[in-house]
Amino acid sequence: MRVSRLAAAATVGVLTVASLAAAAGVERQHQRKIAVVEKIFDTTLIESRFALVSTGDNTHGVVLDGQGAFFTLEFSFVEEPHRKFLEKLDDLDDLVKNWRELLELDEEGRAAMREKRRELFESVKSELTETLLDYGSTLSFLGNGDWVTLAAFPWGREWDVSPEPVRSLLIRIRFKDLRRFAEGSIDEEQAVSLLDITEMTD
Repeated sequence: MRVSRLAAAATVGVLTVASLAAAAGVERQHQRKIAVVEKIFDTTLIESRFALVSTGDNTHGVVLDGQGAFFTLEFSFVEEPHRKFLEKLDDLDDLVKNWRELLELDEEGRAAMREKRRELFESVKSELTETLLDYGSTLSFLGNGDWVTLAAFPWGREWDVSPEPVRSLLIRIRFKDLRRFAEGSIDEEQAVSLLDITEMTD
């Protein structure tokens, strides 16, 4: 009897170890797919003509049980003063002149800058949306009801855009809709209409 119990316990132990190993293997597969999408979002922003990003890994993703995949990233904008700084500044005097121009903008000039930043913001938002639609379906381990969510943040306190500053940007879509788009069941216009996009202003 004791031998039988020991054998049964050993069998349960082996099965438990095997189950844990299998679960760990599945989790590693999920993390690899998350890492690929992280790199894709990083590449999108690095290659963007509108987004300014820091070097290194910018996008970070996790899998949340019962919710889906959640990615975060940060970006600023490539504005005309930055282009002029990178392309035309030859000495310290030019550097001082550039920053003085920014500091001495009147209210009309600041309003124009906010309008320009809104255009840049919309361009980056479009690039991130396109990337999400094109590659979100590669997270094939997600269930149809799961969300794929992207949360974007500014480098500082907010993006100073018109009509009011934005503190964060949230873009999300159900995985089933990403799959339908990848399979050609819906077109891009339909897929975009299924996105949930929120700009947090306070």
